[in-house]
Amino acid sequence: MDYKTLYIEAFDKKINEIDLEIISQLKVSRKRNKNFLTLSNNISKELSEKEVDLKTSLTTHFPDLNESYLRRFQEYESDHLTSFFTFNFPEFSDIYSAAELCKYATELGAYEGCLRAVNNFSNSTDFFKAIYKLDKNYKYISLDFHPNESPIESDLFHDMQKEIYPSYGQEPDWQAEALNQILKENSGENVKLEETQKKENTNLKPGEILNEDEKLYILHLLYKLITQGSEMTGTEFLRILHLTVDQIDTSAEIIENPPNYKKVKQGFSNVIPKNKKIKVIGSVISKIHGYTVPMLKQILDDELKALTKK
Repeated sequence: MDYKTLYIEAFDKKINEIDLEIISQLKVSRKRNKNFLTLSNNISKELSEKEVDLKTSLTTHFPDLNESYLRRFQEYESDHLTSFFTFNFPEFSDIYSAAELCKYATELGAYEGCLRAVNNFSNSTDFFKAIYKLDKNYKYISLDFHPNESPIESDLFHDMQKEIYPSYGQEPDWQAEALNQILKENSGENVKLEETQKKENTNLKPGEILNEDEKLYILHLLYKLITQGSEMTGTEFLRILHLTVDQIDTSAEIIENPPNYKKVKQGFSNVIPKNKKIKVIGSVISKIHGYTVPMLKQILDDELKALTKK
C-alpha cells in the first residue's frame, strides 16, 4: 500500500475543499454587502477549529504514530515525509491493521492540508480583500502555497491595487491618495491629509519608523486582539513587536497608572480631537505599507473608516 500517496491525495483534497468554501463565503457575503474584516475573522476562526478537530483525532486514535511523525525532522536529514512513510511507517504494521494505517495516512494528509491553509490565510487577507472589493478573480484564490510566499507579491494583486487605487505604484505617495479616497468615501467630501512622513530613510530600522504615539496605538490594537482572543500568526505578532521596539515606558509598576500604560490599554483619550486621531492612524497606514502585517493593516483600515463616519 502506498501510504504516502494516500497522504498527498488527502492533503490536496482538504486544501481544495477549503479554497472552494472560502470562495463561496466571499461571494455570498459580497452580495450581502457584509463587512470584510468580520468575514475574514470568521473564516480564520473556522479554519482554526477544523485544524484543532483534526489534530485531536490524530492524537487520540493514533498517539504513537503521531509521535513518530512529529520526530521526523530530528531523525532524517531531508525529504522528511518520504523517509517517514518509507522507514517509520512499516514498523507500526504489527500494531495497526492495513485499514488503520490507511486511515491514519488519510487523516494526517487532511490535517496537514488544513494546517497549511490556517498558516497561509493570514498572508492572504490583503489579496482576498482586493478580490472582495472588486468582486472578481475568485478563481485565483488558493491557500496551497509555500509559507515564505504570499499572493500579495503577485502581479495580479498589484494589478488589482491599481484598479482600486489608480495611482498605486506610480508615485511614492500613492498610499496618501488611497487614504484620501477612504476618507472621501466615508465623509462625503474630499479631505486632504497633511503629509505624514518624509521620504523613507533606507537606513532606518523598523523600530525607528514610527513615532511614540503611533507605536502606542499599534500596541493598543495588539492588546485588544489578545484580550479578545483573536487569531494572529506568531510571525505577524513578532513583526508588530519589531515595529514597536523602543524605549517606551509601559510599565504598570512605576506609578499607579502611567500615561503610556493607559494609552496601550485604552487607546485614544476622548479629549483628543478627531483630526489628530485620523492623522495618527493615517500616518501608521502609510508607514507600514511595506510590511506583511495583514491583520494589523485591516484593523487600522476599519478603525479609520469607523472614525471618519462619526
